[in-house]
Amino acid sequence: MLEIDADTGKLIASWGANTFLVPHGITVDGANNIWLTDVGLQQVFKFSHGGQRLLTLGEPRVGAWDGTHFNQPTDIAIRPDGSFYVSDGYVNSRVARFDRAGRFLQEWGKKGSGAAEFSNPHGLAFGPGGDVIVADRENSRIQVFDRSGVFKREWLGAKDKGRVFGVAVDAAGAYYVGVRRADYDPATNGVLKLDRDWRTVATIGFGTPGDPVFNAVHALAVAQNNLHFRAFEQLRRPPRTRR
Repeated sequence: MLEIDADTGKLIASWGANTFLVPHGITVDGANNIWLTDVGLQQVFKFSHGGQRLLTLGEPRVGAWDGTHFNQPTDIAIRPDGSFYVSDGYVNSRVARFDRAGRFLQEWGKKGSGAAEFSNPHGLAFGPGGDVIVADRENSRIQVFDRSGVFKREWLGAKDKGRVFGVAVDAAGAYYVGVRRADYDPATNGVLKLDRDWRTVATIGFGTPGDPVFNAVHALAVAQNNLHFRAFEQLRRPPRTRR
């Protein structure tokens, strides 16, 4: 884990060497704790800002589908009360909900393309009013659920562009959606901005002349000042990881 100054690019701190296998999702909660998913170890971790391990969920290198196991979990979203949701994931097809102590509360989802079904739930965010927003990657859509997992709606606006890898929501309720059709094909990679009514109001990338070039958009985060966002690109990995 590397902490880098946003203005200068200077390395501030690093920790966690030889701790992870294939770290995938990262989220910072309101207390500045760092949450990670590891799709190789099949685990979810919570660390203090300085790197002290505070919570571990899942059995290392053991993939399963139950209240104490994951199978390649992808992302985490944490509520202000400390409860959290895990999108699980590359092999499983569910969203799991836990209390602040990491006790399993519920789950929803199964493999498929219908309402409340997933084909790689890959990214999570909270929408206006606290809805759970899921980037349903291989179904090229976003699904919206209430806090308890009751399906509310889907958004299919990226179907003509590609798969939905990530989603983020800013304080004003705008949505940012990371999309790519083909791996390492910049012309199919980009980010959409949607208003609160799910209308596309801006795009960036997708081979547009003068726009930034994205190699493989994989996850999104909105900066605290809401003036800009970060699009994280997937690094090239050996073919065996199949990311």
